[in-house]
Amino acid sequence: MITVLVTGGRYFSATTLAGGVPNPKCEDQKKLILDTLDKIHMERKIGKLIQGGARGADTTAYCWAVAKKVRPVTIYARWEDIITPPVLIKTRPNGAQYNALAGANRNQKMVEEKPDLVVAFPGNRGTADMVERARKAGIEVIEIQNQQMELPI
Repeated sequence: MITVLVTGGRYFSATTLAGGVPNPKCEDQKKLILDTLDKIHMERKIGKLIQGGARGADTTAYCWAVAKKVRPVTIYARWEDIITPPVLIKTRPNGAQYNALAGANRNQKMVEEKPDLVVAFPGNRGTADMVERARKAGIEVIEIQNQQMELPI
């Protein structure tokens, strides 16, 4: 059995996009995630699935794992932790402080879980950071583009 780490944008497969705008591609994107994980599971048997707990790709992958009786592991970004290094403190418009490095710190913790495979769905900086960290760690990465289902398995 292998350990798979799923990464992707928080709006990829989410019902709403930034600003609460409905995501017209939500169902197609969810299907892409579910079909991709099904295909990998059929070929390699996933025993553990790691994700970062954000809405979108992470949540869809988590739901897949629960449905398939695969052990889900969630490693959350600790935005409120402004003490544990590395830290870059920023202030939100409401005056609350947060650690701007929390996403990168979470990505490093996920890499340290030593997954066998990282499956990256469309995303932004956080997804790109996760892919770069995985590659530097020598972890196999499959990048899934919108509507792509040709997996190099």
